[in-house]
Amino acid sequence: MEKITFSEFLAEIQTIFANYTDSNDLDTVSIKGWVIDRLRVFGKNICDHRELIVGVENSKALLPENFKSLILALKINTEGLFSNNTPYREVPTKRYITNDVQWDSISQSYVKNNCQSQEVIESLIILQEPIEKYASVSPLSLVKGIQKSALDANCYNLHPSIRNAYEHQISITNRSLSTNFKKGLIYLQYNSLPEQDGEIAIPVITTSDILKYITNYVKIKIAESIILNNRNPNPGLQGLMQLWLQQDRQFFNEAKSESNYYGLGNNWKNRIYQKRQENMNRFNLPK
Repeated sequence: MEKITFSEFLAEIQTIFANYTDSNDLDTVSIKGWVIDRLRVFGKNICDHRELIVGVENSKALLPENFKSLILALKINTEGLFSNNTPYREVPTKRYITNDVQWDSISQSYVKNNCQSQEVIESLIILQEPIEKYASVSPLSLVKGIQKSALDANCYNLHPSIRNAYEHQISITNRSLSTNFKKGLIYLQYNSLPEQDGEIAIPVITTSDILKYITNYVKIKIAESIILNNRNPNPGLQGLMQLWLQQDRQFFNEAKSESNYYGLGNNWKNRIYQKRQENMNRFNLPK
């Protein structure tokens, strides 16, 4: 699947609104927010499957901007993993320091001949090698009333045996993850908005309808912002905005169809056939 990065998309928008780009009337942060908001409406059909570990501080963690919905959340239990009392196994070795001395056969000992000479010293060095230890994990329960849009329909943490069964709990609102413990690490699997080269991207699947819809939507939002804030609106901008508004519903429906087509996957023909058979079987009389 081809993708257009946000940087590439932004460059195109800045070209379309060149006059407002030159006058610094385009808000890049807002434009990115509008793109992300529109990508979210297409569900997980256009999403990637990603994983990461997030750190919790003061019962809070910020999820990445590409986060769409949770598939799995596990608490990483690190207690004792970094303890100073970690057991070691000792590996002895010997190091010899030799110096100029002479052996006296009468006294049966080493004799220093001058101020430069020293007795032979033998020392024993102990090497310490840490024994490997592995962290354990445990499922996280979900707080009642958690934002449903933040959860995948098949989220493992929704299972009755997990949802309310564990001491440690999480809640997700937009990109904010809250916990009932102060500090720790959480392993996440989640549906991710499309990315390319490390930044948010817009998918171009078959007909480019998603890209066309989002471009039209961003144009509307920019025009609204310029007109409402009276930032030197071009006389023709109002008319263009009306045209873009008229196209919005049609472009959205076409974009939705494109995302649904991609969501069918490689075996879409078999699944459609199976669904049709199930519908037909409802009308078959029992034998």
